[in-house]
Amino acid sequence: MFKVATEKINEWISFLSAISKITDEACFHVQDEKIWFRGMDPAHVSMIDFEVSKENFTEYEAGEETTTCILLEKLLAFVKKAKRGDKLEMLYKEKEGRLTVRVIGNYVKEFIVPLLDTVDRAPLKLPKVDFTSNIKMTTPAVKEALNDVKLVSEKVKIITSEDNLQLRGESEEGIEAAVTFSFSDIDILETELKEMSVATYNVELMSNVVRELERVSGVVTFSYGTDLPLKLGFEFPGQQKLDFYLAPRIED
Repeated sequence: MFKVATEKINEWISFLSAISKITDEACFHVQDEKIWFRGMDPAHVSMIDFEVSKENFTEYEAGEETTTCILLEKLLAFVKKAKRGDKLEMLYKEKEGRLTVRVIGNYVKEFIVPLLDTVDRAPLKLPKVDFTSNIKMTTPAVKEALNDVKLVSEKVKIITSEDNLQLRGESEEGIEAAVTFSFSDIDILETELKEMSVATYNVELMSNVVRELERVSGVVTFSYGTDLPLKLGFEFPGQQKLDFYLAPRIED
């Protein structure tokens, strides 16, 4: 069994919303020290690696390690109705086989979720990648750049040179959109480049996750390389992390 509570309900709405962009089912692992999730989309193109330590909760009780698999859609719709200042509480009792979610404000709202079967849901391994470009920048700037590229293309080409980062897209009609950040720009916080890199990714998947997390994360690190997977590492207060991985689209 476990029982956890947090006043950071807006963060959890963003976490769950980001995860829901790649999968409609999520298995959360509850351990003595943390809650974590690692999952892929059905096409095995994207992955999210997420964890929150117990220090980020106002209440944290966990017995033996528990894996709780749930459908996200209705749970997320319920939690999104929470108001500023509400408290989120999650309770699982093994005998009941259901997850109870409470939103506590002026009154208590309760949502009870049946659990999904955990058979054949072994934890995924993270990709081992030697990234050649690592660029830390502000999340709002990334969101806006992806929105611009989405106007013309379903793909975003990311290019790093000696002194700038460019995100660009091109439509089938030849219409192009490009956003270029000089490494001296205020939105670029740190750079670590082993070599110049270029790779292409699905802009919709990337944009969907960035849009949800931009509300609670002000800084994100691009890690990628030529025709390598992309990793977006979002920063949060406290011992929390959410990394988004995306496979490249190899072009002829």
